[in-house]
Amino acid sequence: MFASLRKFSGGTLVTHKKRTAQVPTKTIEPPASVLLPLQQHIGAVCKATVKAKELVTVGQVIATGTGYVSTPIHAPISGKVKSIKPTLLANGQSCEAILIENDGLNTPHPALAPVRITSKDELLQAACDSGVVGIGGAGFPLHVKLATKDAIDTLIINGAECEPFITSDNREAVEEPQRILRGIVTLLDWLEISRSIIGIESNKPEAIATLAAQIQALELTDRITLQSLPPRYPQGAEKMLIFATTKRRVPTGGLPSAVGCLVLNIDMEKLLRVFWIVTSVNNILILRYF
Repeated sequence: MFASLRKFSGGTLVTHKKRTAQVPTKTIEPPASVLLPLQQHIGAVCKATVKAKELVTVGQVIATGTGYVSTPIHAPISGKVKSIKPTLLANGQSCEAILIENDGLNTPHPALAPVRITSKDELLQAACDSGVVGIGGAGFPLHVKLATKDAIDTLIINGAECEPFITSDNREAVEEPQRILRGIVTLLDWLEISRSIIGIESNKPEAIATLAAQIQALELTDRITLQSLPPRYPQGAEKMLIFATTKRRVPTGGLPSAVGCLVLNIDMEKLLRVFWIVTSVNNILILRYF
C-alpha cells in the first residue's frame, strides 16, 4: 500500500514556499463577469453556440467542440452574453472569447439531469459531454485520455505538486481523501485497470498520512499504492512521474499509454466524485455534471 521514496534522474531542487499548505479551501463568490476563451484545451478551438445579448444559465453549453480532440464549454454563471470577440491568451495567441455578465441568480440550466451509464462507451461520451479537461499546461480533454486503444495496467495519480508555491493538490488530499479514492476506484472498475499508484512528494506529510489512512479504511490496499517521492522539480511532469513510480520510460514523442500508463491529476479524481457520481446501483453508474 505504501512505497518508500523513489526518484527520476536529473531535475533540480527548488526552495518551496508552501505558505497556504495549512489554509483550508474556501469557496469564493462568483465574479461580476467571466471571459471564456474558446480555446480551453489542446486541439480544435470551440465554436460559440450563443450570441451577444443572449441570456444563459449555469451549465448551459455555450460552445461546442469542432473535432475529436475538443470538448464543449459550459456557462459557469447565469446572466447575459455581453460580447463575443477576440482576446489575447497567455501564450501570446488570440481567439474569440465569450464575455458573460453575472445576473447574481446562479440559475441552473433546466436540461441538467443525471446521466445513466451502462457501458464504457457511454462513460466516454459522458466524459466528453461534461467538458472536463486536464489541468496541466496542455489541457488535454479527459475523454481522449480515457479512450486510448493501448492496453493500460496502471493508473497513476499525480499529486506531486513540485512547483514552489502551489498547494491545491495538498489541500485536496487532506480535505477530500474519500472522494479522490472513490474516483480512482470508479476508473479502475470501468476501464478495467488492475492497479493505481498515487505519487506525492514527501514534503506533504499530512496529505500522505490522510490518504494512507483512508486507503486502509476503505480496504483498497490491494488496488491502490501510495508512493512518497523526493521533492524535486519537475517531479510532476508526466514522463518523470511515470519513471519515478514505475521505472518505465516513455519513448521520445510517445504517450504514457505506450508503456501501459494513464496519468491523471489528483484534482481530476475528486472531480469525478463531486461533479459526476451520484450513486452506483447494479453496475449502472449515474453521473451528474453540475
